[in-house]
Amino acid sequence: MSKPKIFIATDHRGFELKESIKLWLKEWGYDFEDLGAHKKDPDDDYPDFISLAAQNVSQNLADSVGVVLGHSGQGEAIAANKYRGIRAVVFYGGPEDILRLSREHNDANILSLGASFIDQKTAKATLKLWLDTNFSDEARHLRRINKIKELEGPACGAKIVPAILAKTKGELKQKLSLLNGLLVCVQIDIMDGKFVPNTSATLKDLASLNFDFEYEAHLMVKNPEKYFEDCEKAEVTRAVFHHEATDDPGAVLNVMSRYSFNKGMAINPDTPVKAIEPFLEKVDSVLIMSVYPGFSGQDFVSETLEKVKELKSLAPHKKIGIDGGINGSSIKKAQDAGVDYFVIGSGLFASKNIRQALIELQKLISG
Repeated sequence: MSKPKIFIATDHRGFELKESIKLWLKEWGYDFEDLGAHKKDPDDDYPDFISLAAQNVSQNLADSVGVVLGHSGQGEAIAANKYRGIRAVVFYGGPEDILRLSREHNDANILSLGASFIDQKTAKATLKLWLDTNFSDEARHLRRINKIKELEGPACGAKIVPAILAKTKGELKQKLSLLNGLLVCVQIDIMDGKFVPNTSATLKDLASLNFDFEYEAHLMVKNPEKYFEDCEKAEVTRAVFHHEATDDPGAVLNVMSRYSFNKGMAINPDTPVKAIEPFLEKVDSVLIMSVYPGFSGQDFVSETLEKVKELKSLAPHKKIGIDGGINGSSIKKAQDAGVDYFVIGSGLFASKNIRQALIELQKLISG
């Protein structure tokens, strides 16, 4: 396993220890970035520096960790934990097992050191142990971490989620502009011409646009794990890959677990629920395709509602979405089967008034 990049930050209380830590990290062969403070100022405020470290780790969960310092380390950890995906822990002396378990069981990604309570020797041993310890990847710990992630707030919590299938960046921008101000969450279809025949605008195109949406990235692609970094850079809220797109969904989920976005798995109309049962503990949601992926405007496959019922019985608390052929006549049936959110594409954009169409659909599932 390659060494993570380390983001370091402190206020004046940990300034001297930070300078020593930089020497130790260089000695151990780590790439690191010092985000301040860059001089000792007794009037500085730790949130100004700790926020920089937490933000960088949050945006690079797959390959970075943070080390922050302060008087006790407590306030620094509180500040860091305000960022999505951050699991900051405090150490200012005590049993080494506390450090080990924070990594093995909790997959802690920021270590907050109480610089006023530990000497240099203890700090060096503490940091080395924490960096050398890896997450156990055991199912029970993954399950608990996923439950903690749910406390960060709903990911694309809307019930109606418009889907955008755009061939170019220009078309993507035009369709997002039509939805701007109407809702919070939008699904973006990403297609590679391999898993499905069509291609689409890319995640890099999405990242370059300045819209204030929560995005669900629907990855209709082969080798979905190669797209997760771009999902993170595009700040997607939820990424969904297809069970059918890989020979090893478990391996894809292991890679996916390193990122801050919510994890979803999609299944095609002819894939049985039992095929994804072994992976349900590792995903936040399941997207059931009620059409075959890659083309818009297809008719709703009503048999998929039986899969919704089966999945709801099997995992009653798992978030279930449905995608394809959803309209005024099918949305209520899907809701009655147990669907939590509804992805609607061509039917919405074909309407004369998108705002009114959204209102009418919302009425159907609110009655």
